Amino acid sequence: MPVVTLFTSAGRSFGSYGPVVPEEVEYLVIAGGGAGANGGGGGAGGYRSSVSGESSGGGGSAESPLAIVKNTLYTVTVGNGGSGANGQNSVLGSVTSIGGGRGATAGTVSPPATGGNGATGGSGGGAGGDVFGYGVPGESAHSGGAGVSGQGYAGGGSGTIAVGTANGGGGGGAGGAGQGGNDYAPTGNGSAGGAGVTSSITGSAIVRATGGNGLGSHGKPSNVSASNIGEGGDYNRAGGSGIVIIRYDKKRKNPTIGAGLTYSLNIVGDYTVIEFTAGSDTISW
Repeated sequence: MPVVTLFTSAGRSFGSYGPVVPEEVEYLVIAGGGAGANGGGGGAGGYRSSVSGESSGGGGSAESPLAIVKNTLYTVTVGNGGSGANGQNSVLGSVTSIGGGRGATAGTVSPPATGGNGATGGSGGGAGGDVFGYGVPGESAHSGGAGVSGQGYAGGGSGTIAVGTANGGGGGGAGGAGQGGNDYAPTGNGSAGGAGVTSSITGSAIVRATGGNGLGSHGKPSNVSASNIGEGGDYNRAGGSGIVIIRYDKKRKNPTIGAGLTYSLNIVGDYTVIEFTAGSDTISW
């Protein structure tokens, strides 16, 4: 929108006006997904949304939009997916989404032969199962990692072992818990990661922040994680990177964006939509 300058009848300027700073912005902040292990799937990155009519992760409601104060710096950080670790946090000002939990490694055919519990995260990582001959027959399943309230769900636990190998659990997703691992079965499948959450903040309905698949006797596919949706890693895969998205009335002023951020800016209907896909820096109006 152009800046308009007003003049008196004598031709002297007495003020200008143009686009004004938005009072608030809606956001979707998704952290990086946790890595999948040779056992449990990785948990999805924490998912926080203030989009009216949509949901945050873990069954949470939409949050309040972010209030904007002129000439204030707001940090924006896009979390990377974890590689053998939890995912990294994503940040928009006072809003932080927690990286997804790493999946636990299954037992091996030599000690240590027991699996482990999934890591806590935005959504929790899946548990790793035990191995025949080394695990303890009849032992209790290992636990999936817990998710953060209002951001994601827990990972799935592993199966219990009688003989053979118990399957690992799926990573938790923003929209549902990871599937628990089967007890040993020669035809058992790996456990599915938890469901994601759908948002239309960019003008298209996109499912983001799904959990990663766990390893099983006859495994589900282990695919490379997609970028910028906070996907938990399938077994033996890194987690996917997160994203930070804001939108506001297109008649309002656009922010000054630091050089450390990778982003795109689009007009979608009545809104300006900015998608931050990598980096960390500040924005201000």
